[in-house]
Amino acid sequence: MIGHLTGIIVVSELDMLLLDVQGVGYEVNIPAGTTGRLETDPQGQVSLWIHTSVREDAIELYGFARREERRLFRRLTSVNRIGPRLGLATLSDLRPAEVVNAVRNDDVATFQRVSGIGKKTAQRIILELKNKIDDLIIESALEPELQS
Repeated sequence: MIGHLTGIIVVSELDMLLLDVQGVGYEVNIPAGTTGRLETDPQGQVSLWIHTSVREDAIELYGFARREERRLFRRLTSVNRIGPRLGLATLSDLRPAEVVNAVRNDDVATFQRVSGIGKKTAQRIILELKNKIDDLIIESALEPELQS
């Protein structure tokens, strides 16, 4: 399993990066806005927390700027009928703090803002994650727009 990558961004798109790690190019699916949150070291490299998805017909990498984002993604995809694509769409449309707050506050409408999530799916997410998010710490560095 690949859990972390550090390399140079060769191609950057809204929902994908091509990351060169010592001559090997890794195509990594990312939530929208991730590229802007990545910190570049003096050598021009960035680091991503990776979730590796292995299916019968594909191996896909999902990358996140912060470890807590990856943990939240994994919690989302543990929900029945929420796959990596819908988990990624959720983190593209909602900030991590919004996801956690929506679960804590039974806020179905927040999840319905995500394309592909209807009322029943939103209710299922809330029900299945209600007792699984208490240990998540959404750092202030992850949510700069929420600081007072």
